[in-house]
Amino acid sequence: MKERLDIVWDTKFEELQAFKNAHGHMNVPQKSGPLGRWVSEQRRKCRLLVEGKVSPLRDERLAKLNGINFEFKLSRKHPTVLWDTRFQELKEFIKVNNGDANVPKKFGILGRWVSNQRKQFHRLNASKQSSLSNERLAKLNGINFQFKLQTQPPIPSWDVRFQELKEFTKVNGHTNVSKTSGSLGIWVSNQRIRFHLSKEVKASSLMDEQLAKLIGIQFEFQRKILTPWDTRFQELKEFKNAHGHTRVNKQSGQLGQWVSSQQTQFRLFHEGK
Repeated sequence: MKERLDIVWDTKFEELQAFKNAHGHMNVPQKSGPLGRWVSEQRRKCRLLVEGKVSPLRDERLAKLNGINFEFKLSRKHPTVLWDTRFQELKEFIKVNNGDANVPKKFGILGRWVSNQRKQFHRLNASKQSSLSNERLAKLNGINFQFKLQTQPPIPSWDVRFQELKEFTKVNGHTNVSKTSGSLGIWVSNQRIRFHLSKEVKASSLMDEQLAKLIGIQFEFQRKILTPWDTRFQELKEFKNAHGHTRVNKQSGQLGQWVSSQQTQFRLFHEGK
């Protein structure tokens, strides 16, 4: 049976989730009442952990807060400023992706924000409380934002993917497509798995004709082990081939953070540090 304090904590956690669904963020003002004070208290307890001090914030509660992307450090920006910042990032994303505004949810903060705009739009249509004001709705409509995701196209055939790999090889001089670089990378990884299954005399869908085609382009069935730096460098080359530049947004994930780190190291080098 749950302790009373556990019930109180879980109740506040559910209130926070409801607040996030309605407003698109978790910056509950402290002066707004019990929920605001509770949110402020969770930040204080987390700060104690970061400082290496004793904190009453238990692991399972920390995991729950992390699971909803709780902002342990309060953003000083007003929610409207945050929204406008994300909107500008979306416009930049569209500019470098040939008009495509479908930012994947796994793309970091921007991806989650885009997903939330769709969620808020559906809440609005269902006559539920929503953070999507008429002004924001007009801005999104102005860039032809798709509030409903398009149905996924049919999965390309093996031969279509093989042609994509040949094009990749022609540009990059190798067949080591990073698994994190998209559908082609996943397909390449699957070919290696199918090959090893066939070598182990286990069920494999890799046909002799397909195997011959892969061998014909010197496909590397054993992926080279690259250092973390080389891996990121390879991802950057692929990013440049796809987008025509190396300006990776720092918030777009590990590659963006790595690029930012290289720029910092370069600056320190030139400053003689």
